[in-house]
Amino acid sequence: RPWLLYSPSTGAAFCFACRIFSNANTQSNFETGFSDWKQHENSEHHRKAMLTYVSLAAASGRIDTELQKQFESECSYWTEVLRRVVSVVKFLAERGLALRGASDKFGRTDNGNYLGILELISEFDPFLKSHIKKYGNAGSGKPSYLSSQTCEEFIQLMGDRVLSEIVSEVKMAKYFSISVDSTPDMAHVDQLTFVLRPVDLVGSLREYIGGLRDQFDRFESQVSQAYRVTGRRSKTPKPFFGESATSEVDLSAQQKFSTSVFLVVVDRLLSEINRRDIAYDNLNNTFGFLNNFSGVTVPELRNKASYLQSKYSADLEMDFVEEIVQFKDFIRDKGIISAPLLLQFIREKKLQDIFPNVDIAFRLYLTFPVTNASGERSFSKLKIVKNRLRSTMGQERLNHLTLMSIESDLVRKLDFSDLVKEFAAKKSRKKILF
Repeated sequence: RPWLLYSPSTGAAFCFACRIFSNANTQSNFETGFSDWKQHENSEHHRKAMLTYVSLAAASGRIDTELQKQFESECSYWTEVLRRVVSVVKFLAERGLALRGASDKFGRTDNGNYLGILELISEFDPFLKSHIKKYGNAGSGKPSYLSSQTCEEFIQLMGDRVLSEIVSEVKMAKYFSISVDSTPDMAHVDQLTFVLRPVDLVGSLREYIGGLRDQFDRFESQVSQAYRVTGRRSKTPKPFFGESATSEVDLSAQQKFSTSVFLVVVDRLLSEINRRDIAYDNLNNTFGFLNNFSGVTVPELRNKASYLQSKYSADLEMDFVEEIVQFKDFIRDKGIISAPLLLQFIREKKLQDIFPNVDIAFRLYLTFPVTNASGERSFSKLKIVKNRLRSTMGQERLNHLTLMSIESDLVRKLDFSDLVKEFAAKKSRKKILF
């Protein structure tokens, strides 16, 4: 019973609600001290005292009710301001554009993209226009949360959120590969990139390629614009000694596009496909038997397993050959063929301790990085974010801005409203409320 208190000095029990809030003419034993509370709990004046206590304990009855209302109003106001700040930071970070300029003052042409876009939005947003007019150039000591300091804080917070989201995806996938590469930036500082490739990224690649199938009309419409019939006159070049005079071949627009664009692209694609096909053949010769257990005999399995163990001797022990033969016999009647399902079967049945090397071999196969294009793309973003005009950028800020630019699709999907509310509540407590 929350209303019951015991006083060691008097050695008696009290009802604190009745002792403080009761207006009855006669005092009950629990107001003076008693040990039988059943009769007191059912009394009318006890219920009235408890109702008074509950109403005063609610938010509307507290002493700091007005302060709490003022605090909530401040939070709501600054939340609306910070929502616009986050949108601007997100827009600029996605595109790798510079945020700050030479000046931090509103109304100047050299105040940078961050303040410039806020000014542009304020032309159509009365709330932001009123806020800029009131706090825009207020100076130090008067918070406006449009300053460069607030911008930098949100760059860090949003960058950390994107990084934590990537880490969560990797943890959900459990198995992933790491590709590491480096390149010097504009300030001749060596920058390292880590590309994490979870196993389930194949699904996103399939979705992307499937979406291209529906965009043929857009590609065809762009190509058709180049089909123009030109009425150039036929040229007859001057023949050299021993040559006959022939007119220059005048190709149509369609023929020119075919020879100078289409055939060049197709030939380049065929060349790259042939090069990748050779690499995939090497990969299949090394790991392919893991994806086709039923079609491999025991002697072939021993040979292929021995070859794989020799190539990855640092990861696979010599017992791998006999271990995988036993594993083949174990799954003979399971009806599982593909490598992803076999690895899932090992994990679900907790067979890692029984077939540890087989588990490692499947993980090597399923997380094998097949390209370094992701690393090269990150270097391209690095050159955009840290260019010759931003060569003095700090490393932590560079990390956050580059990460948000590379993962622009993820940044657009994330909801930063909880960051805005937490930031607004934290800053509102620093303001003088009266």
